[in-house]
Amino acid sequence: MSNMEHPHEHHYEENTMAHQHMAHAGHDHSSMIADFRIRFYVVLVLTVPILLLPQMIRQ
Repeated sequence: MSNMEHPHEHHYEENTMAHQHMAHAGHDHSSMIADFRIRFYVVLVLTVPILLLPQMIRQ
């Protein structure tokens, strides 16, 4: 059997799996966004004192 004569059943399975994965991509990301927002503000609050500390030490 040459390359041009191979069965195509596996192509259907690959396409079906790709479509199922794409359908899963439409789920809700609001909890991830909320978690990221909380982490951002925590890091922001911790960064400000770290940036100000060297100036306070120099004085």
